[in-house]
Amino acid sequence: MKTHYNIADLLALKLEGFPTTRRGWEYLVKTNNWKYREVPSRGKGGIRKEYEVNSEIKSILHLNEIKSQVNSEVKVQEIPTQVICNQQSNELLNWQREIAESRLFVVRYIQQQIKQGTKKTPAIEKFIADAEALILPKEMQLTVQKANAKAGEGRTVSRRSVFDWVKAVEESEQHKINVISVLAPKARRSEIPVWAMDLLKLWAQPQKPTLAAVLELLPSYLKADVPCPTYNQAYRFIKEKMGNVEAQRGRMGNRELKNLQPFIRRDTEQLLPTDVYTADGHCFDAEIAHPMHGKPFRPEITAIIDVATRRLVGWSIDLPGQTT
Repeated sequence: MKTHYNIADLLALKLEGFPTTRRGWEYLVKTNNWKYREVPSRGKGGIRKEYEVNSEIKSILHLNEIKSQVNSEVKVQEIPTQVICNQQSNELLNWQREIAESRLFVVRYIQQQIKQGTKKTPAIEKFIADAEALILPKEMQLTVQKANAKAGEGRTVSRRSVFDWVKAVEESEQHKINVISVLAPKARRSEIPVWAMDLLKLWAQPQKPTLAAVLELLPSYLKADVPCPTYNQAYRFIKEKMGNVEAQRGRMGNRELKNLQPFIRRDTEQLLPTDVYTADGHCFDAEIAHPMHGKPFRPEITAIIDVATRRLVGWSIDLPGQTT
């Protein structure tokens, strides 16, 4: 990590809580009397100033470096097919992945302290003490709360938990096991009621029957020794025990179900301008005269956007048989 930055470098870092303009940074370094060094430059005067950042910014940059490392690990690692708590690791829910990534962030932060000469146990104990005293960097303090995965404000992570996370990461790397799968919290298991399958056969119909109508027909489908659920029992099973997609499977077609499925938000921070373009076409919201025969029609307008900069770099209008 660099120790000195020029104004352009500081502006490019886009640090939260710091100036967002060149003039703002120039005012900040001047009023705080930041130490600087002069280095050769091709610009005006042939010299530029590089400033030594303070401890707060060093801490933020250090965290950003670790976070970037964790994000790279998560992207590179392939999800294995091993089963965790009767659930394949590639079927982890979003909340499980977020907690696992937060725990990995904590472990990498502690490992950085160990690399700098601190022994493992003192490093972990200092980390926990700083977390309880609320003196960790702001982003790491929030990460600890998310990694802890427990309700209640002001709750910090325990010594046992951090030791377990560090040990899990070390063992998974030793045996080449996916780290996210190991750190992910286990989902709670719930028993499936004996009447569930018959209930779903009646519920999962394209006619979308109401739950009350389903419960009227259900007794004739159940075995003699199986009690019929109450409305509240059936409602909780469908709304709370089943996923939103599975609860609507059979009642909706595949195209409708896609609208309910989760999506992966791609990170574009590492992209450079012109690396990736995206294009999307839309039918014009009004009818215009066709340039050839004069009849009203709605042309297709396609916009091409550079993903890294979000700038519009091109467009096209489609006419029957040609593009202009």
